[in-house]
Order: sequence, then structure tokens, then C-alpha cells
Amino acid sequence: MEALDLLEKRIDALTNVLGIDSNNEENRFTENLTDSIVSANTLITSATSGREKVGEMMKRTKELETLLDPDYLNDQQSIKMKEAYINTVANDLASNFEMLQKIKSFETTLGAEYFSNIPDVSPKVRDMNEALSTSQQQNELIEESLTLSMQRYSEIQSNLRDSLQQLNSRLDKFEDKVESIKKKAISE
Repeated sequence: MEALDLLEKRIDALTNVLGIDSNNEENRFTENLTDSIVSANTLITSATSGREKVGEMMKRTKELETLLDPDYLNDQQSIKMKEAYINTVANDLASNFEMLQKIKSFETTLGAEYFSNIPDVSPKVRDMNEALSTSQQQNELIEESLTLSMQRYSEIQSNLRDSLQQLNSRLDKFEDKVESIKKKAISE
């Protein structure tokens, strides 16, 4: 009820600032609005009293508003994407960390001063990676063309086998006709 009292005082203060006449139609509307708010509050409290589930639902409206906020969904999706990325990279990171620990353990044996004298080979490594990627693409193209060629060879082989079978069946029919003609010729 205190909140409604504060609202009523605020409405009255705004009315005084705006200089609305008490006999004016708008002022009567403001009074009706205040009465309507009080009446609605009374109806809601009487409707929800004795109903724990409705009370629990009303307590969770702030959580519901948070879940319905479009930014909340985007935040949750970005968190899930980051989680999925971490899960996919976790094994690689663990193996890299183990390798780093092994290298650090051998550092004293190998002599740490020699590591600083290793020349920078980044451009060469980059060139080698580019050459490797182009050769990999070429290998994929060759593999694809070989697959297509083998498919075509299989089709030709299948067509040839079918043609030979048809030819063989025609020859069998022809031989049968020749033998039947010979039998007729012998019997006459």
C-alpha cells in the first residue's frame, strides 16, 4: 500500500506542477486512475491470497523477465559457444602443456643458452606451410579425378559385360536355330 500512496502523491505533485484545475475533466480522470489502481491491487491480492502456486509464480516474475530478455538469450548462446570451443580444444591444450613441461624439463640438459641463438625461421615455416597446403589441394584434385576415372571405368566394364552377355545369348539362340535347321534337313 505504501507504493500506491507514493504513486498518489506523485500524481498529485504532477497535477500541481501542470496546474490542472480540480474542476477540469482531466483531474477527474487522474482521480479515477488512482482509484482504479487501488481497486486492481485489492482484486489481485484477494485473488492470489490462499493460492501458494500463484504466489510462487508472482515471486518468479523477475526471473521470467530475465529469461524473456533477448540479450539474455544471446549471452547464453555465446557462453555455450565458448564452452563448446573450450571442450574441443581442451585435449590439444592439455597435450601442448604436457609437451611444454617435457621441454622445460630437458632445458637444463640441452642448455638454455643455445635456445636464444636459434635463428628465426618463421618465413620459411610459413612458405613450407603454403607449399604443403597447395600440394594437399593438388592431391585432393588428383584423388577426385582418380575416383571419377575409376567410376567411369566401372561403368564401361559393366556395359561391356552386359553387351557380351547379350551377344552370348544371341549366339546361343543362333546356334539353336542352326541345329534345328540341320535336324529338319536331316529328317527330310
